[in-house]
Amino acid sequence: MKPERLNEILDQFPKRRIAVLGDFFLDKYLRVDPALGEPSLETGKVAHQVVKIQRSPGAAGTVVNNLAALKAGELHAVGAVGDDGEAFDLCQGLGRIGCSTTGLLRCSELMTPTYLKPCDITIAGLDGEHSRYDTKNRVATPSSIIDRVTEELEKVLPKVDALLVMDQVDQVDCGVVTTTLRDRLAQMARSFPKVLFWADSRRHIRLYRNVTIKAN
Repeated sequence: MKPERLNEILDQFPKRRIAVLGDFFLDKYLRVDPALGEPSLETGKVAHQVVKIQRSPGAAGTVVNNLAALKAGELHAVGAVGDDGEAFDLCQGLGRIGCSTTGLLRCSELMTPTYLKPCDITIAGLDGEHSRYDTKNRVATPSSIIDRVTEELEKVLPKVDALLVMDQVDQVDCGVVTTTLRDRLAQMARSFPKVLFWADSRRHIRLYRNVTIKAN
């Protein structure tokens, strides 16, 4: 590809309206200063002292971050998260980069998927990360939530040029993009031929139909 063609493509992003469907995670970094560690009175173990907290949208949120960096004209998040503080932080982060969260449902039945990453501030890069703590939903997503997500999709599809699907969760049917929702996406792709349907998946890419696929 010549630079001229690349610039021509990039120049189109401000004109594009894009929805991102899937598993929205919160990336939460706890910056720990080891010099401030003190013994816990209850256990005698080290109580690590956090001096800074950084939060950012992850997984499908990373896709939104990248689209915002490309200056996409309109961004919509579609999916389901918990009704908790992590969801507040996630939606706040998406809002800061101009993404609508109207279609990102708050559901008391779910936990907001979160990667909690304690990091030693004295060691740069990945070498400074402690063991990570993951919050995920490990039971099947209720069909009632998938029905509500489908309704949000039906609202947003007439308004956008593309739907990007981020299928992050490995466990079968424990994320937003379940077997049922994949079947519905295949039908919607036929019903909205002018919308680009594009799917990214770690484990389930072979299950998609009628959409452009990219194995993660």
